[in-house]
Amino acid sequence: MGRASQWTAQQNEHVAEATLAASEDPIAGIDQKSEDFQLKMWKEFVGRDPQPDASTNYRERSIAAVYKQSKLISKELQSFQAAVMFLDASNPTGNCTDDERISLSIARHRGLMKGSGLDYTKKDTPHSEWVFYLAYKVLNGSPEWQGADSPVMDLASPVY
Repeated sequence: MGRASQWTAQQNEHVAEATLAASEDPIAGIDQKSEDFQLKMWKEFVGRDPQPDASTNYRERSIAAVYKQSKLISKELQSFQAAVMFLDASNPTGNCTDDERISLSIARHRGLMKGSGLDYTKKDTPHSEWVFYLAYKVLNGSPEWQGADSPVMDLASPVY
């Protein structure tokens, strides 16, 4: 079997959902072994496949690959959190909506603006340009991570 294709935004969203579902298992809780947690996460991920009979289904992703992707998502969101905090510390003037705040933070995170970014005029950076945006939306609403004001959890760890 060859290499799997790149991870899509939807797959990243499903990895985030699967990781949360596996970590919120009330029976296993935080007493899960890493291998059990990873298997549970993979099963949750495969169960979210929107087209299970398609030629590129979620089953082609190994347990290790899904776990590794959840670690990458965690790292990306920690870096994104730093961009949000930097933007918030710069106290943008005017009416900066939440949507513009996220767009500016994505632009900073992706290296599209330097310095304070207050002179950055492309406030309409599409969220879809950042492949981790849907994962951010999933985790932003979770109890484990309530946005940029809380510490970002380590997604791929069964112990929080």
